[in-house]
Amino acid sequence: MTDRTSAENLLELLRTYMKSGGVEDFRQESAMILETVLSCTYTKIRAGLADDPSPQQIETAFQMATNRLAGAPIAHVLGIAHFYGRVFKINPGTLVPRHETEILVDTALNLLRQDLWSKPRVLDIYTGCGNILLTIAAETTIEYGLGIDRDAAAIDIAGQNLSAFKLGGIDFRTGEVSEELERLDRSFHLVTANPPYIPTGEIPELQKEISEHEKWSALDGGVDGLMQYRMLAEKARNAILPNGYFITEIGMGQQDRITRIFRDWDEIDFIDDLNGIPRVLKAKP
Repeated sequence: MTDRTSAENLLELLRTYMKSGGVEDFRQESAMILETVLSCTYTKIRAGLADDPSPQQIETAFQMATNRLAGAPIAHVLGIAHFYGRVFKINPGTLVPRHETEILVDTALNLLRQDLWSKPRVLDIYTGCGNILLTIAAETTIEYGLGIDRDAAAIDIAGQNLSAFKLGGIDFRTGEVSEELERLDRSFHLVTANPPYIPTGEIPELQKEISEHEKWSALDGGVDGLMQYRMLAEKARNAILPNGYFITEIGMGQQDRITRIFRDWDEIDFIDDLNGIPRVLKAKP
């Protein structure tokens, strides 16, 4: 390495390093790392307009690349994830928001935009970094939103995202979902959920960046993946007003079994993803 390392030269060094380590999208991910470290756009870097990185920035960039080579998801490496056109802070203990979860948000927004309720109140359980609730609150008007997660670290990140978005009428709190649902006393028009739904035995078979770096408690749905749905079918209605809805993401191939689990609910409907796979359950208590 020469005495002077430009941002553009550092980008090429990162690309070479990540390519040699087997990162498939080494070009894009190298750019993402350098944009984060330098707080600078890729366009500016490629145009030679970015300031030369400091030794500390060079070290940080290569440490981030090393973490990625070790299998950490790029979102964990960067400390941010993109969801519904917005950027959310995350940490290594927070489930990385997935693109398919945007279908759940679409479903929620479609209901809220029907003006079914004059002052909508929304509860988001298993809230993680808060991406579902905060997106809903940013996209439409609600009177109040509450996000609940058992993981205090996730709630801390959700609070940071709330501060960054500067949204009012939103609270996040730590608590066991089953216990919280028992005492919420039918006070919400809409309850959203993205529970753990992967069967325990299948988690080790997932991609390394998920099985070894995502928090298992955010993935593990029990032996058949349906443990949380059984609890929700019994208790989620405790939080929902009589004219309200419950919507939740589900796993691939779970539609028939979840239909049976929610057989005592009304207006059971499933929303498909872009591949025609049922991805979201919508139901009334």
